[in-house]
Amino acid sequence: MAWNRGQFLGLAVACLGTAVSLLGAALLVLVLGGSPGAVISFAVVGVALFCVAAGLRARLQGVPKVRPVMASRAPGKFSSGVGLAVFLSAILGVGLFPVVNPLLHEGAGQALGFVAAYALLLLATGCLFAAPAYFSEHAREHFRRRIVSDPELRRELEAMSLSWDDPQGNKQFGPL
Repeated sequence: MAWNRGQFLGLAVACLGTAVSLLGAALLVLVLGGSPGAVISFAVVGVALFCVAAGLRARLQGVPKVRPVMASRAPGKFSSGVGLAVFLSAILGVGLFPVVNPLLHEGAGQALGFVAAYALLLLATGCLFAAPAYFSEHAREHFRRRIVSDPELRRELEAMSLSWDDPQGNKQFGPL
């Protein structure tokens, strides 16, 4: 149950961070005088991801599912997620620099635009790789804190523990 909750929480944070990054990109394109189609595209996808994050957050209320509801290919440790985010951001930054370099000579506005776009890229990669890894790594701790702080959830879990039958084997219900 802790794993399922950690996976949904990590996915919700990844969607929310990516939504913020895309909405920031829409604002950046608007400020830099880019095409209205790009602004609308970034904004629509950002709002859609924000709605997905809100829906996932709503699913976190109550008792999580017992059986694993999703497989995860996310890094299992926060340090691995940060490393992957930094690696991808560096590769994309190095790969994009030759394309963006001529724009940097057009003035301070274009240079600041590049820096802002790269910061949004860092935010997106951090939220996509480091945040899910963090919530996976600390799923049990977060779930235990939630049990302590939510008396209704604790009552439901205590009632469930009385008639617990592991659907996948013979594991004990475990400590609350």
